[in-house]
Amino acid sequence: MKYPKGRYDNPVFMDSASYDWVPVEGQRGVYEKLLGVFTERRSTAEFVKLDKDAQYLARGRGIYLVVNGAGTIGPESYRALTAVYLTAGETLRFAADETTAMLHLGLPNLASLEASNRAHLTAEAAE
Repeated sequence: MKYPKGRYDNPVFMDSASYDWVPVEGQRGVYEKLLGVFTERRSTAEFVKLDKDAQYLARGRGIYLVVNGAGTIGPESYRALTAVYLTAGETLRFAADETTAMLHLGLPNLASLEASNRAHLTAEAAE
């Protein structure tokens, strides 16, 4: 496996309590705490909060982990520690039966990597 050269000299620590909840435009009762956007591939880390009875349209390539709360995703229920993976172009609507907090990890956009540069590798670590 070939790992890319490191970009940070030390671990990056963030105290989410020091960030404010910011309303998500066009989604009543939904707030986010954007912790960071990393590298030119735009990996992201954020928390998303839904008020009771709010709905959140999740989209794009990423992982959502419910920290607390309960509700539905279409016909299915979610609760604490429910994890959801979305691929590029997918959307999913969370409907909160109670106040919900989720960790969202936006996965890097690898579309512009040239396959010919990776053809000789059997495995390559993502950023």
